[in-house]
Amino acid sequence: MRKIRTKFFVYSFIPIMFIYATIGVTGLIYVNKYYFRQAVTQKSNDINNISRAINDWLISRISEVSQLSYIQSLQQGRHESSDLYLEGWRSRLAFIYSDLFLISPNGYFHSATGKSGHLENKIFISNFTRTIPKYFYMGPVLSEPVFRNHVVVAAPVWKEKVSNFPDNSTPPRNTDTHYTTGENSLTAVLAATIPLQVIDRMIGFFTFSDFDSYMLIDQYGTIIAHSNKELAGKTERQVYGTEFTSTTEYKNNMVFVNVLKTTWKFVTFQPTSSLLQPMRQLNGIVILIFFIILLIIMLVSYVTASRIVKPILELTEGVERIMSGDYRQHIHLHTNDEMKSLAESFNRLSDRMIRLRTDDRFLFLGHISARMAHEMRKPLHIIQLAAQNMATKKEFIKRHTDLILREVDNADRFLKEILNFAKPEMLNFQKYSLSELWQKILPKYRLIADNLNIELRFTEKNEIPPFYIDILKLEEVFSNLMDNAFEATDHHPGKSQTGEPQPGKLQPSKAQPARPANRRSVTVELEHIPDRGVLVSITDSGPGFDESLIDKLFDPYFTTKEDGTGLGLSISYRILTSHGAKIDLKNTPEGHGRVEILFPI
Repeated sequence: MRKIRTKFFVYSFIPIMFIYATIGVTGLIYVNKYYFRQAVTQKSNDINNISRAINDWLISRISEVSQLSYIQSLQQGRHESSDLYLEGWRSRLAFIYSDLFLISPNGYFHSATGKSGHLENKIFISNFTRTIPKYFYMGPVLSEPVFRNHVVVAAPVWKEKVSNFPDNSTPPRNTDTHYTTGENSLTAVLAATIPLQVIDRMIGFFTFSDFDSYMLIDQYGTIIAHSNKELAGKTERQVYGTEFTSTTEYKNNMVFVNVLKTTWKFVTFQPTSSLLQPMRQLNGIVILIFFIILLIIMLVSYVTASRIVKPILELTEGVERIMSGDYRQHIHLHTNDEMKSLAESFNRLSDRMIRLRTDDRFLFLGHISARMAHEMRKPLHIIQLAAQNMATKKEFIKRHTDLILREVDNADRFLKEILNFAKPEMLNFQKYSLSELWQKILPKYRLIADNLNIELRFTEKNEIPPFYIDILKLEEVFSNLMDNAFEATDHHPGKSQTGEPQPGKLQPSKAQPARPANRRSVTVELEHIPDRGVLVSITDSGPGFDESLIDKLFDPYFTTKEDGTGLGLSISYRILTSHGAKIDLKNTPEGHGRVEILFPI
């Protein structure tokens, strides 16, 4: 019954667990992917907002320098008059700008803080002698010592065409005049320098430490600002070996990129582990809840299986008690389903079996009384007649005395069978082989077979494993069945008296020898059937069983023999059932009798 409960539990729990696990895992995967997309989207939005703020801040700086470039004194070349104004402007914005430079087209410069000199690299000025932009910005100009570690925001200072100097002449270093280049005149370049520390503070202010690391890259690929100060001034490819675009992955980091309107790039790095940390914490909670619910489902399934199987278990125990002889069994189930109807039917069956058992007892007592009266009356009547003859005729004393003794023996044998049948079977189990038991039984029947001219065959189809049996009781059963088989064969009308038996001890064989069609025979076969047990079959060449009487042959005192007591098969049946064996009486296709006994092992 535990197997039924276990099967019911497994068959109910596993599908529920599979469905629940499938839904849970699928849902968890979907939620994780959804959260990841949302987290990336949120971070991208944050980057856009921060980039917009940085871009606006840079545009403001460019606008400030561009506005200064339109000062009239600068455009007219009156630099001395504008120096005081520029110095005052720089002083007010000293927290942003470190200095303000006015650079002549020939590379000469002077600043609001009193610095002066020539640029070492004319590349800076060449940007303004080509297709002139409205403003100019660039990262750290490492080739110019005066601009080193600064971001430069510059704007050209223009004036209408003039020609104060010849085309090929070079103005003095300390001149305030201008010279012509084409149709427009470049008076000077106004450049403001912003320290990298200011850029770092500005970016840090907007990011609020939302990202693990960041960098600002100018249009030339140079890193203007980086969370690692040592990387400022290097190119993006030198440090990372690639140029980042859009949202990408770099090692264990998510990389978010936003291109500013100034064509600079703002790049941030966010470790994937920290990006997904909230979701991983949520996953841990969800997994814990998942296993708690799984445990609850397991307990509910087990309790449900136990509640369903419990009535079946009670019914099974009731049936087993009835089989052991205790017919007074009532089962009370507090349910309103089919199991309650089954329990009520079982209770009615129990009551019916009690009445039938009582009726059978009276019927059995009446039957055995009539049988005993019949069996005992016959020897007593013969003894009475013998005694009367002995009283009148002395010459019959010896013959009548033998007759009296024989009839007393018959009555005693009959009473012994009744006592044996009424006595409960006490079995003494030992581990023994049926093959060895048959080797003890067969020699006796070999002599009987030789005397009756009956062929006796014994076949052991495969190896028979030993198991626990009562050797003496089974010897009694097999002897009884062999007596019946020999008797049925010997009384067969079509028997033949021809043929000689084979001498010697009977040995198991794998193949049966050929025999004449009319040869009388008794065949014993042993076979081990895996997963079923050991099958013993006894087949005779007699007329077989009467199909209408097969169901009555195991009833006590039922016999088809003139001098039989009707207890032999009943006792054999009880011994075999005590071994857990099953006995069947059947006829072969040829019409001969066959007894099959299946022993479980």
